[in-house]
Amino acid sequence: EDASRIGGPNHCWACRAFIEVLFELAEVEDYGAVRTLFDGPLSSAPEALLLSTCLAEDRSRGALRAELLERLAPPLLGDASPHATLVQATLAERVPLQLKRLLRSMQEKDPERSLPKIMDILQKDELVSFYASLLNGPPTELSCQLACLGDSRGALSLASWLRETLSEHKDTAAAGFIRFLRARLQPVAAGSPEVSRGSSAPY
Repeated sequence: EDASRIGGPNHCWACRAFIEVLFELAEVEDYGAVRTLFDGPLSSAPEALLLSTCLAEDRSRGALRAELLERLAPPLLGDASPHATLVQATLAERVPLQLKRLLRSMQEKDPERSLPKIMDILQKDELVSFYASLLNGPPTELSCQLACLGDSRGALSLASWLRETLSEHKDTAAAGFIRFLRARLQPVAAGSPEVSRGSSAPY
């Protein structure tokens, strides 16, 4: 195994305690100087750095962590290599909420292109249980889109998911589905021709 893949020399970039100290130093000392330290591992050890960044306890206000995730997450979440799959599966097991935030951020920035990539990730054998947990909660924009895409790919039955979600979450689910449908219908309504109030009706 290449040392760079598992955290560089002495595995320092895979060390949570080391990353936690750097997060604090970036806030109380020199942000630019600390940020420069990450230039190497961002290209040489991205898998290890993403894991340690997600798993580390951030006692700062989160600026450096947010910047690192912005750089690290999209390439690794869109990568089909075994290393990327291992990172994705580890995040799903150890920090599922963080992975959900990363996927949501990825989807919000470019819904049309990102959604199929997200679905490809979730359909991997290593992430089946995480995919199920994503769909089991109250409906969100992301879970509704994934359910629709999953139905088109034959991964699930949309009708069954709707029934089960409504049965489990009741009014919360109904409100979530209404928000989702309203967001889909608004662009259609905005682009539809309307007869002006001042015009006379044709006979």
